[in-house]
Amino acid sequence: MGDFSHSCQHPQYDPQSTELHAECRTYGFFGTYQPTTLLLDQYIGNINGRLMFVSYRFSATCKNCRLGGEGNILQCYCETENGDWISTELALDERIENNDGHLKFK
Repeated sequence: MGDFSHSCQHPQYDPQSTELHAECRTYGFFGTYQPTTLLLDQYIGNINGRLMFVSYRFSATCKNCRLGGEGNILQCYCETENGDWISTELALDERIENNDGHLKFK
């Protein structure tokens, strides 16, 4: 499990670039927070209307995406194989982690 939200703050999602932005804590006793980004389109896809980590380029068939929960849930409307649009969400903490102040896909 990634659990980036436990050591990162102020998560934001940019729908134009599909980047997740956050300030993540570095290692060490006096770890500081530094800005970092991760391009979600490289790791998340749309499989018949569902956001999943097993593919990529979700932005091609999803719209109105935003962060929900405490900034650790990606919520979108995604197109199904038959052309319907359905609401879907994905817990980003499942596969995104903070690695010494940098967002990483796990």
